[in-house]
Amino acid sequence: MIFADYGTPEFKAQWLEHWGYVDGTPEAAEAWEAKAAMMEGRHLRRAPMIFVSQDIHYQSPIDGRVIRTKHEREDDLKRNGCIEYDPEMKKDSRRRLEEADAALDRSIDESVERDFSKMPSAKKERLANELNAGLTVEPVRLTANGGA
Repeated sequence: MIFADYGTPEFKAQWLEHWGYVDGTPEAAEAWEAKAAMMEGRHLRRAPMIFVSQDIHYQSPIDGRVIRTKHEREDDLKRNGCIEYDPEMKKDSRRRLEEADAALDRSIDESVERDFSKMPSAKKERLANELNAGLTVEPVRLTANGGA
């Protein structure tokens, strides 16, 4: 079917007939108004607002209370000083640990180099001879109170 130009009475009649409306009825008037509004960029009909929320039902691992709603979950997190888990947190934690390990390694290397450079020549020579003879070195980290 070829429609007449939009906005003409012929177009309206053809459109209503095409969609099964009888011109002059309230249903036809409502449908045509909605069509005209849509063509002009207005919207007369609003889509229904539908909200879907996830099913929440668990026992708080901290205080044992039953959590059934998002609001109860937020209250539980706040009450217990917790935050919502984000998978990126694990990556951030791993990255921070790797950075701390690298900083510790750099610090140890700098300390060894500094102490070695301050060693008397005779002590450096004895150390080199011991290492060349097969001595193995095992680094041990001591705490401030002298324990390992």
